[in-house]
Amino acid sequence: MRGKNLRESVHEMRVCHRVGRQLQDYLDHELDASTVVTVERHLETCVKCGMEVETYSRIKSALREAASESPVTVRDEEALSRLRDFADRLARPEAAE
Repeated sequence: MRGKNLRESVHEMRVCHRVGRQLQDYLDHELDASTVVTVERHLETCVKCGMEVETYSRIKSALREAASESPVTVRDEEALSRLRDFADRLARPEAAE
């Protein structure tokens, strides 16, 4: 029984790691249909990945809102680039350590 639980835990960690790398593409609607199903099933049970999706969604929403309020300048593009890099680092599992 213990081996099965450990095996299941390891499998879930692998799925979580894989899904974590796909969250940005998921939110940008850039995944194929079967991968979307896999991500959505995982999000139904994984609090950590669900929180990441919520965070990314809020960031994207804030960026859209800010962009609609004023034209984007070169300086804004640099800030957006840094923010995207930061979000990508958050998605990597080593960032959580």
